[in-house]
Amino acid sequence: MITIPDIIIVGKNEADRILSQLDWREKIRHVCSIGEVQTRRPNGFKQVQGNKLRLEFDDIEREKMLSGYEGCTQEHIDQAVEWCARVAADPQPTLIHCAAGQRRSTAVALLLLATLLGPGQEAQAVAHLHAAVQSTHARKLRAFPHMQPNRRVVWMGDATLGRRGLLFHALIEGFPEGTFRPGFVP
Repeated sequence: MITIPDIIIVGKNEADRILSQLDWREKIRHVCSIGEVQTRRPNGFKQVQGNKLRLEFDDIEREKMLSGYEGCTQEHIDQAVEWCARVAADPQPTLIHCAAGQRRSTAVALLLLATLLGPGQEAQAVAHLHAAVQSTHARKLRAFPHMQPNRRVVWMGDATLGRRGLLFHALIEGFPEGTFRPGFVP
């Protein structure tokens, strides 16, 4: 039987609040902190006992877009997929954050769900992502009502997981029309 852990998807400020509280910090076993290059980790990140990953890249959908902005690279995706495999091996409460809790964090959460559920379950992973965001809202945590997973992260993660475009396609199919900003070309 597949175990889906509690997945909390939030922005940086909420991650600061959660990880600064000892009772929360003791419950969370896996943390993926995503920020821009040279931004600080959330308060309490170092004290979390467990599987931690810090990724630093800008929320853009190309590797290099404008001067000074860096998108995710294959190295970031490899690290994220390895982190997801460690979560899958020990499905405990998990916190994933980026600046707003809307794009990079939801993309990594989707990679995690695809890893947990396995090949052929890409549409289910997207459905679980919707549920994880709704669960975050139910906990009264600050989160955005709209998620727009970073398509570059999902596209590259799909390839790294060997899903042959099925995860990316499920993401596009699983979201209402107009959810994504135009401009991404895989």
